[in-house]
Amino acid sequence: MRVLRAIVFGGCLAGVAAVVTAEVVQVTDTPAGRSVGAASVDASGRWIVFSSTANVAGLNPTPIGNVFVYDVQEGTFTRITTQGGNDPVISGDGRYVAFSSDADYSGRNEDGSEEIFRYDRLRKRFYQVTRDRLGDGSSVLPAIDFKGKRIAFETTSNLRGRNVDLSNEVYLFNRSGNMPLSRDPEGEGESYTPAVAGDGSLVAFVSTSNLTGRNEDFSQELMIYDVKERALSQATNDPEGFGESSAPAVSGNGKFVVFVSSSNLGGGLNPDNVSAVWIRRKSGYSMLVTANSSGPFDAEQPTIDWDGEWIGFVAREDLVGRNPDRSPEIFLYNRQRKTFTQVTSNPPGCRILGPKLTATGGRVVFRSNCDPLGTNPDRGDEVFWATNPAKHLVVEAEGSVELVVTDPAGRLINRLSSTIPLARYETGDFNANGTSDVRVTIPEAVDGRYRIQILAGTGADPSSPVFVQATLSGVTLRLVEGTVASLAGSYASVINQSFTRRSSVLNPVAGTGSKATLSARMPYPLAAEGPIEIRWSDGRNEQVFPCGQLETLDSRGRFIGAVDGFSVTLRLISRVDGSSSLRFSAKGGDLSEFAGTENLGMTVAVLLGVDAHFYNWRFVRSAETGKLTLR
Repeated sequence: MRVLRAIVFGGCLAGVAAVVTAEVVQVTDTPAGRSVGAASVDASGRWIVFSSTANVAGLNPTPIGNVFVYDVQEGTFTRITTQGGNDPVISGDGRYVAFSSDADYSGRNEDGSEEIFRYDRLRKRFYQVTRDRLGDGSSVLPAIDFKGKRIAFETTSNLRGRNVDLSNEVYLFNRSGNMPLSRDPEGEGESYTPAVAGDGSLVAFVSTSNLTGRNEDFSQELMIYDVKERALSQATNDPEGFGESSAPAVSGNGKFVVFVSSSNLGGGLNPDNVSAVWIRRKSGYSMLVTANSSGPFDAEQPTIDWDGEWIGFVAREDLVGRNPDRSPEIFLYNRQRKTFTQVTSNPPGCRILGPKLTATGGRVVFRSNCDPLGTNPDRGDEVFWATNPAKHLVVEAEGSVELVVTDPAGRLINRLSSTIPLARYETGDFNANGTSDVRVTIPEAVDGRYRIQILAGTGADPSSPVFVQATLSGVTLRLVEGTVASLAGSYASVINQSFTRRSSVLNPVAGTGSKATLSARMPYPLAAEGPIEIRWSDGRNEQVFPCGQLETLDSRGRFIGAVDGFSVTLRLISRVDGSSSLRFSAKGGDLSEFAGTENLGMTVAVLLGVDAHFYNWRFVRSAETGKLTLR
């Protein structure tokens, strides 16, 4: 069983913006005639669990669908079951795997009915969660919390004598046993597809039953069960029966539920009954996720991270200009910044199934028949994982130097080793110009300061030229340039999402009437010298304002001058607590590249000497004036 990976970079070492796409890794390599089932991932992204009839890593010679765990860090497979297993899910801490099976792993399933089992990977023990003594029902589709203590599932069994009509119901397993969350004794409806919060506080599912007295038409609605309060509520209501809700997923902290609905929810936000993705706060407010300037658009299979910041889904829209053929692709939506990121990029005819996000939203695991790496020629379903391109940090150096990059947590990567998860250190002539290059890739950049130390390479000519640049959120900034002798031992830094007390306005007008402003507090002192540069980028267009050098600012820390047809004023202030402030204004030029009707997710990048600040957030456009304001 091979594990195959690729990462694609557009652009080169030339100080221009590099288009960084997701790193995609193919986990399984299934021969024709064998199959792979849906995959699940733990909170950290290290453990991926799936079922397969293939002889995975030589562990499954007979074509039985068994459960496997893949260790992303070590690149190894482990088989959990020997007599069959389906729909496995792994707890957030990676210890427990829940699955359904008709095998007798515990000595309590003599009749061979489909039951839910939980496997303890630490103690290597099976526990049978359900037991259908009469063999007239089955339990399937488990969902598990972070610690593996609570498992929600579907069942047609008469568990605890609470489902005598054997309808499809949702139950929750916890310390007190199996408890029915849906109960329709008249058999007029059924309940499906449970999802559980990582902290175990919430279970969401859909139902055609009238469980709360608000679903008299028996339409398919979203239900939410509060575990602590032991209270069931109906989260959607389509009294006209024009739409339905499905496919719920719950954030790890239990504060958000994402789901698909073709109902006209949110006070009439979906009048055409598009099957859109919505996010619902625990407080009860629902908001459209899959909507652009044309209104709601079709999407499916939503997934959400622990804090509810990143929401994934599959759609055929061209949201960021990288899907002109409208093939089904995985997109990520940032709830705070209101921006879309495209993860996959496939030709028509592909399908993508069951995307699942890690706790930080840094990676997504999915099943697909696509062939992104050229290693799936039979186009069978395989398990893949991919990184979130919006979180990639790429540091590149040209010249005879080595780099040491330290992240905000104190972990580092250098030529010999790395303690930063998934980070890679590569050397070579990447732009084919005859000069050695270094590339450090950190796929899941966290918020905070990355320190970059530059060291002379072995046997380097002290007079040979060197420059170092960094790319984050699709924007590339040149950090330093000079010679080996002048840069060896020096530091530069990349600061991710560090602005506080920030405000920015863009008034895009053709000709000479545009205006741009930026004000921000930064929790770090100013560098002593080096270039000053301010830029805005929406991923397609960018405006750059070079503002001289730090060492040539006047006595009040100001730059005043003309830049690209704008009258520019900039002031930098060093504060006694070690922080610094920036105030910038540009008037009178042309920013019409940012004109339009849509809100924009934008990156504001500020270079202050050897320190590059990147801030990515949502700009809201005024319908009356077209002005964009950071919100």
